[in-house]
Amino acid sequence: MVSESTRPQNRMHTRSIRIINLVNAYIEQLEVVEAYDIANL
Repeated sequence: MVSESTRPQNRMHTRSIRIINLVNAYIEQLEVVEAYDIANL
């Protein structure tokens, strides 16, 4: 019973971690593009 109730939470947890990693990678990319634009000015 206990393992069944915690399993969906773990699935949501891994999904949220994946989303956070995607967002962090996207933000890093934006920062690199910003620095590139500033360097070209």
